[in-house]
Amino acid sequence: MDLARKAIRGVLVGIAFSSSIYLISKLFSKTLPISKLEIFSVLLLGAFIGLFSLIFEMDEYLSFLAQLIIHFFLSAFTVFIYAYVNNVHVTLIGGSLGFISIYIVVWLIVKSQINHDIKEINQKLSAKKNEDD
Repeated sequence: MDLARKAIRGVLVGIAFSSSIYLISKLFSKTLPISKLEIFSVLLLGAFIGLFSLIFEMDEYLSFLAQLIIHFFLSAFTVFIYAYVNNVHVTLIGGSLGFISIYIVVWLIVKSQINHDIKEINQKLSAKKNEDD
């Protein structure tokens, strides 16, 4: 898949995750009204975090751990900018723990999907190899 397609896919996946997380958090929030600025900010937040996922395409230059750390801090910075722009008052500890929790859950979901895709590809390759024999 070329870089442009990966970027578009990353943006769309990022928007899907950020929108879902935002709507779920609003469901349990005491303040239900949603402003246009919040909606736009959530979409933009997801798009940026999705774009930041392109860092994982740089495996020939950076280790996975380095990619993960860079992605984590870029994402955290973006989330805290979102909070500032939308006047979301969070404590450093509470906000950080919330972000880390959400980051881990999303990472586990994405990792699970990747493992599923790899398993499916390997099964197809194995079936193709058996056909050729």
